[in-house]
Amino acid sequence: MSPQHPQRIAAEKEIKAIDHEIEAVTLALRDRLAKNQQAISQAKLQQSKEIEDQIQHETDVLHQQIEDYSHGYQRSVAIGDEIERLRKRVDSVEDRENFLELESKAPGFIRVFSPALTPDEPFEGGRKKLLMIVLAAGIVLGLVVPVGMDFMDPHLKAPRELESQLGLPITGWLPESSIVDPAYLLRAAVSIRRHGDQLRHRVLVVTAISHGGGSTTVSLGLGMALDRLGTRTIVIEANPLTSDVRYNGQASLEGLISWMSKPTGVRLPVTLGSDELPDRVATGAGTIEDLLPVERLMPLFEKEANAWDLIIIDAAPLESSLATEELIRVFGSVLLVVNSQIDKKKDVTRCMEKIDQLAPEAFGAVLNKVTEPGPLFGTRKANDDLPSVLAS
Repeated sequence: MSPQHPQRIAAEKEIKAIDHEIEAVTLALRDRLAKNQQAISQAKLQQSKEIEDQIQHETDVLHQQIEDYSHGYQRSVAIGDEIERLRKRVDSVEDRENFLELESKAPGFIRVFSPALTPDEPFEGGRKKLLMIVLAAGIVLGLVVPVGMDFMDPHLKAPRELESQLGLPITGWLPESSIVDPAYLLRAAVSIRRHGDQLRHRVLVVTAISHGGGSTTVSLGLGMALDRLGTRTIVIEANPLTSDVRYNGQASLEGLISWMSKPTGVRLPVTLGSDELPDRVATGAGTIEDLLPVERLMPLFEKEANAWDLIIIDAAPLESSLATEELIRVFGSVLLVVNSQIDKKKDVTRCMEKIDQLAPEAFGAVLNKVTEPGPLFGTRKANDDLPSVLAS
């Protein structure tokens, strides 16, 4: 067909229209694709920005934590240094206190205030002068050390010390010996016999401060001494803690505890006396609780009043037995035995506070196991004139 052919011209127009339409669609697709790509890029950019902000926030938090930890570490190091400094000060104070305590308890001490100076002019040190100094120092130490040790000893070594601790004369004292001289207990027995009217129900409770104090020896010795003076005396053991073999006998198999549980009218299981021991009654099998209440003894002792002028109860140590406290409270009398080798001044003070609370009507004290007489005993005449009382 020729270029002027109508169909060719119509076809070319149609082709141009199609090309224009294709070009328009292509442009629209390109714009749409560009917009989509831009939206995707912006979304990725926004996401990256959010991630960056989050990372920055976490980084700031970590920096803050690192700063806090750094401050805390520095503070802990400073506190540790302060603690170490205070610990050294405490150690220094404790060392000083230990030194002062040792110095206060020592019989003598040496303290260097300043070093010795070199003399301006030399002098001769004679041997005689040195010997005189040594002799003088020996004499001073020989006098000061025994006296200092005597005053620092917490035990009561002499009757005068016990009298000073109690604030009143003691009933008597016994020497340290395996065999007790009756003369020492006879003095105390005379005092007890003289004040017998002050004893409620004619009962005297003898107790020690601690185990091994010697209350049994004193009780049995007083029983023998009172028998010699014509006072019919029986010694009753009321110590289930440590029963003494000297109370054992054919008639004492049952003892005080079993007698308390029997009906009224049953006689005491008495072991008759001999040349060495008085009439006596053992404790028997039982415990401290079996002696309570001790008021049960009052009617039983009243029925035995015609047989005995005085009843001595050898009780358990005061600090170890509630029954002993009850015996003192009910019968209103106590003879405290103090062992000079075991008991200390603070023990005597503690027992006296307890006795003051019980408020007995009659009180006495005996110092047992006294060593050889020393300066605190006084002269020979002072020993013979030592007062023996059972104080009200």
